[in-house]
Amino acid sequence: MSLRPYQVRALDDARRHIEAGAQSVLLCMPTGTGKTKTAVEAVAGHVALGGVPMFVAPRRELVMQASAALEARGLEPGHDVFVRTIQELSMPSAKIPPATMVVLDEARHYVADAWSRLRGALPDALYLGLDATPERADGRGLSGMFDVLVEAISVHDAIEQGYLVSCGVPIRPDRALGPGELAQDPVDAYLAHAAGTSAIVFCPSVGRALEVAARFRDRGVRAAGISGEMPIGERDCILSEYESGELRVLCNVHLLTEGWDSPRTETVILTSPVTTAGGLLQRTGRALRPYPGKTRAILIDLVGTTHTHGDPEEPRTWHLDGKATRRIAEELDVRFCPVCGSIVSPVVPMRCE
Repeated sequence: MSLRPYQVRALDDARRHIEAGAQSVLLCMPTGTGKTKTAVEAVAGHVALGGVPMFVAPRRELVMQASAALEARGLEPGHDVFVRTIQELSMPSAKIPPATMVVLDEARHYVADAWSRLRGALPDALYLGLDATPERADGRGLSGMFDVLVEAISVHDAIEQGYLVSCGVPIRPDRALGPGELAQDPVDAYLAHAAGTSAIVFCPSVGRALEVAARFRDRGVRAAGISGEMPIGERDCILSEYESGELRVLCNVHLLTEGWDSPRTETVILTSPVTTAGGLLQRTGRALRPYPGKTRAILIDLVGTTHTHGDPEEPRTWHLDGKATRRIAEELDVRFCPVCGSIVSPVVPMRCE
């Protein structure tokens, strides 16, 4: 496969860290910049050296994507490379394959028991983590899992270099709104700012997603609500109709936050606050992939959550401990407790509670 320059640099950096003694490396790459493709090349290289790789993911859709990418590279899942969900590997009766290299997709999800079981079964394997936003909602860092983090490219640079499209300045209120507040009805906002575009609406509950979808249909916009509670066949049918253009809007809660790619998506509408910057970037990333005829993405932030976490395109740094993502503009004002890694106010003495 032909890799992009930043993908080649990321693999070179990871290799140098391993040669220097690291056993586990986390690759941080924004949504839409080719994490799976980059990992497949790492897997192919490991196979060529006689190694036994395993690709692990937390969701069925991610396993299917990985299997398709491996097959396109000429690697046969089950023969050249093992492909598993973390749920399979975490079962008490599960037999963990004798892998010498483990790729962990959406790496922030592998903590505690799941991670300990893998490391305990494969203590000498190399570990390559993949994540666009290695930040957990519970605030736990990933330094216990990975020795080093390699940032392949930032969202800002990926847009500058033409690998992603820009969403510009979000359409939003002038402040972060309180619980239950909305700057505008999502259907009205879509018709005013993004009519005709393929859009994803993030809602606070499944019931709300279904209700908003119904109101879109009442206004003549082809829309559907979708959730993980639906039968797989029904869910796949809805996603297929969206991909073909038959449906214009999808309303969901967390289902489309990760592990789902649809470059035709142009608009993201937020109708509830996002708890982390990583969550914001995951949602926004659904619309940043290039697509024929698409020149920009539209972010409609109806709750002002970008006032809390910053605009998606602004420069940030990523870290394995403390606060995982830090806006460049605020880094000089943030301090962390050297013992527990918690954020400490500049005016409060450092101490662990």
